[in-house]
Amino acid sequence: MNDLQAYIDAMNGLIGSKSSRAKYWANLQNMLQEAISEGDQMIDDLYDRLRDPTTPPNTVFKLCNFILFTLERQKYGKKRLPHLVDRRSAVYPLLAALKHPDEDVQQHVLSTLGWLRNKRAFQTLKTIALSSDIRDLRLAAIKALGNLRHPESLTILLSIIMNREAPEADRQEAIMANLWWYKRKEYPLIRSTLATIAQDDTEEINIRAKALYYLSFFATPDTVNILYDFLEHPIPNLRFWAVSGLGNLDSQIDISDALTVLDNMVARDHVIVDRRHISREALRAFDQSYYRKLAVTAFKKYSPNTFLISPLAEYYDFSAQSRQAGYQPIKQTTTLNIDPRWLIQQITEKWHRAKINIRSPKPQSLSVDWFIKMETAPLIGGLLVDSYSIVLTGHKADVLTFAKWYQSIIDDKYTLRIYPWADEGILITPDLDVLIY
Repeated sequence: MNDLQAYIDAMNGLIGSKSSRAKYWANLQNMLQEAISEGDQMIDDLYDRLRDPTTPPNTVFKLCNFILFTLERQKYGKKRLPHLVDRRSAVYPLLAALKHPDEDVQQHVLSTLGWLRNKRAFQTLKTIALSSDIRDLRLAAIKALGNLRHPESLTILLSIIMNREAPEADRQEAIMANLWWYKRKEYPLIRSTLATIAQDDTEEINIRAKALYYLSFFATPDTVNILYDFLEHPIPNLRFWAVSGLGNLDSQIDISDALTVLDNMVARDHVIVDRRHISREALRAFDQSYYRKLAVTAFKKYSPNTFLISPLAEYYDFSAQSRQAGYQPIKQTTTLNIDPRWLIQQITEKWHRAKINIRSPKPQSLSVDWFIKMETAPLIGGLLVDSYSIVLTGHKADVLTFAKWYQSIIDDKYTLRIYPWADEGILITPDLDVLIY
């Protein structure tokens, strides 16, 4: 490869490829070794282009991607990726690139400075986060401060969060700024700040909602109790983010005490928040809590995944279609109506040792539930009371096996999709061989 531009183009083509992860890193390693052979002149060229305010925006984006991906410390086999770019030497050309006239370039550079995690960028990021007149630059700098993990970054972020005079978007961005990456000794202060915001009835609803959700990244019994308190809150936005946060917690803390409330939410709380149903959002916490009870050994060994099978647009697809409809909830219906007795018969004929209706307490939200020992791990599932959708929790390979079988017994006129929790649907076909999301 003769010049930097050819290398950058090849690198970004590789980044966008759909190769398996192992092949991706193997190819990346080979490309980095090839780049090293080009010598220092190549890096000097890269830095000169960053400093040049006339460099086309798309080229600056590629240069930033190049820097970040050469700094990755991912492993492939027993080999570590070589470092082609030095963190210290890269900071100053990137800081110079902030003078580029294109605001999109400035945002991209700010993001790169954050991921670079070099303390020399702190003062510039702080200044932009606290005093820039340009909203998107402030938000990019706030996010970069979180990624920087500088000891003083946390102080800045918490001050933004607690400042009621700061723009709402800035406060939300600070709450979302990867606070869980800081040292554990900082966790009590972070938890206390988020809990204070979430429980303050005089605060903005959206700020409280964000604080509730991100509080779940700091799992303690007190965190669980705070989230419990909001599951039946009269404000839908707070209920939604509290139950979404509980979905994050169940892999770390037993939340079975909330099962009755979660069951009621799945069965009845069909209120839509930000183009998403509270009842669907509650499925993850609901079903994973039962999985913890019914498959204790597997729960400790695997990270169970929760999926929804439906003929209708759900989760991301529902949100996207509502957005296309002018941010109005779309109306959808289906004639698919599954008879629970018929489904029990089909399941027990396919899996003779399947256990039916073993959940306790018996869910109001499910017409029938099942427990099947699959090839990889136990699988639990249930037909929801709407009679057309199914929830499944277990290992992805086993979920896929069940989903393909289930589609095979349903009339061909119904197209079914399987939805990873809160994600877009994947069409279930006989040749579907992996659940990628």
